[in-house]
Amino acid sequence: MHAGVYCLNGFLHKFRRDDHGIDTDGVISEPQMLEGVPLQCPACEGKGVLLTGRGRELLTFLDVFARPLLRDLVDELFEERSQY
Repeated sequence: MHAGVYCLNGFLHKFRRDDHGIDTDGVISEPQMLEGVPLQCPACEGKGVLLTGRGRELLTFLDVFARPLLRDLVDELFEERSQY
């Protein structure tokens, strides 16, 4: 077996041991860091899951249309609440 890097919740982790076993302190892997910041997985773009083409389209739709709509609704709600 080879030591490797894998994605865990959207961040890259590297096995400590070549056999992927638990180290003496109970740790299997460590997050890969660059200048003290965990590296985001390029395959899943930090989402922790691989998206299908339709999933990417849905996220794009939500980002372009749903987020501004929801933001406007929440802003209106806070404005109405502050009036009372």
